[in-house]
This record gives sequence, C-alpha cells and structure tokens, in this order.
Amino acid sequence: MSINEINVDVNIGRDALKGAASCLQEYLKLHGGSGRHYRVLAFMASETIKRIEQSKPTEFSNLDLQEAVLGRIGDDASAWLSPIWRKITTELLPSIKDSLEGFAITKDYTVYPWVGKTESAGGSGNAALYFLTAREVTSEERVSGELLPTADIHYLPAVKITPSWWAKWLFDQNYSANGWRKLLYILTPMIWVIAIILFADILWILLSRVKSPLTPQDVILLLTVIGALFYCRYVFRRLWAFMEDRIMLAPDHLVSIGEFGVCVELYKEDFKDKSSPRILRLVKYLAECPICGAEVLIDKGEPDFPRRLIGRCQESPMEHIFSFDRITKTGNKLRKY
Repeated sequence: MSINEINVDVNIGRDALKGAASCLQEYLKLHGGSGRHYRVLAFMASETIKRIEQSKPTEFSNLDLQEAVLGRIGDDASAWLSPIWRKITTELLPSIKDSLEGFAITKDYTVYPWVGKTESAGGSGNAALYFLTAREVTSEERVSGELLPTADIHYLPAVKITPSWWAKWLFDQNYSANGWRKLLYILTPMIWVIAIILFADILWILLSRVKSPLTPQDVILLLTVIGALFYCRYVFRRLWAFMEDRIMLAPDHLVSIGEFGVCVELYKEDFKDKSSPRILRLVKYLAECPICGAEVLIDKGEPDFPRRLIGRCQESPMEHIFSFDRITKTGNKLRKY
C-alpha cells in the first residue's frame, strides 16, 4: 500500500474508503464508458459501499467480479479477469488520475478512488483478492485550502472522445496536435480562402474583357464565386475568433457521428509562461447539472449569448444553462432561479 493510501483497517479508514467508493460511483455516472473494465469498477464501487454499511470485508475474489459482470461464473475466472484488471491498472486509471482527483475536489471529497490487489500465496483456497483503496487528495488546491473558485458548476475533461477517421491521423492518442500538424490545421482554411479569392479575381478580369452579353453559364459561375467569397468570409471570421478566444466547438468533420460537445482548443500547460507553446487539442468538457443532475455539455451561446460558449444541460437546454471559463473550468447560472 502506497504512502498516500488510507488505512482501511480502522474506522476512519473505512469512512474514507466509503467516500472514495462514492466518489467513483459519481465519477462513473458522468464520465464512465462501456466495456467490462468500467463494469468491474462500477460493481466494486457499489458493493464496497454496501459491505462497509454491513461491516463486511471489502475485498473481492475473481469469482465475485466475474459473476457481477457476466451474471454467471465461468470455467476460469482468473484468466477472464487478468486482461481486464491489467487494462484497469495500467491504462484506464493512470489516464484518468488527474480527472479523478479533480472530480474529488469539485465534490469536496478529501480522497479519490484507486484499486489494489492482494496476490495469491498459491495453493487451494488462496485466490488473489481485489479491492478499492482511498488516496488522499494532494493537489495544490487542496493543500493551500483553496479548492476552486466559487461557482455553480465545475467542468472536467472527458476521458474518451471519438474523433473522425481523418482527425485520428491529425491528432495523437491524447487528442493533441503540435508542430506541423497544428500548422496544417490552422493554415488549411487560409489556403482555401486565398485560392478562392485568386480564382474570383481571375474570373472578374476575364468577364470584364468580354464584349458580348453574359450567358446563363457565366451568371451561374459568377453567383457561385460570390457564394464562395461569402463562405471565405465566414471561414476567416471563424478562424480569427478561434485565435482570439483560444477555443471553439469542433467542426463536424473532426468528430464522429453522434459525438457532441467536443471543442478545439489552443492549450497551454503553463499560462504564466509566455514562452510555453500552445498545443492544439480536442477536448470535451462535462459537468453534472446542479439543478436536475443531468449531463452538461459545451454548446454555442446563440441566440441569447452570442460569441460565447456555454454549458447546456442535456435535459433542459434552454433553461439550465451556465457560463464556461476554460481556465478555471467553472461556470455560474445564466438563468435566475
């Protein structure tokens, strides 16, 4: 057991463990995904709370976990659980550690959940045991006594995003793009704008030299170019706003069908360091609606809040709306209640 894990053998430790399990339950409700590894964690969270309330041991065998996920016990529970547990401990939890701790802070928990395993000593009846542990929140915000700015809602980045096929080529596994990939994304719209403007200039020069009346084909071509120029104006204004605001909703071609609330952001690790480079990344901010408990996603503020990104409740999108600050990841109600 690591130095910052709570001892669950004493009463205060069991209270902390219950808090960690509750934190995990709430986190998975908002940020959980599909798959057996998520179902294992969900079962461990709910069952740990139940066993603590019943003063029972909070360790689980591989048979317990297999039956909870599959609804039955298979031939080799150990072999079934092994790859799932490996994914939980080596991939899933390390990737969401900061998100878990941040979620615990926003919910005012002093601990956040983790998992542990007691290895088998070998022999019949000595199976490995799996359990939840509670780790102390050690972030600077908690240590300094300043949790987060007072707000009605706190946003957290989603763990999983589903980008489009070509965005998977542009962005890495962390949904980030730097160097030439970032320049490619930013400069591509400008290249199209310049190309259309040049084409429009050439067409205008050619038509101005024609002495005969314009044909219907010429008129259609001219109207097409005018429409393209208006589109160029839209692209340029959108790009300019992105460079100013550092964030915008991701265009549809960057995300898969059915994915909502994803943003493109120019992100800095250290905002105070002027020399720190900005990274282009896809990010999806989520929150729990403090009014009804539904999911809150980032959306455009129009028509009531033009040129702003706001948080919209997915169950009451016109009434349960909140401001959105990408730096503090907080927001406040935009409607009075």
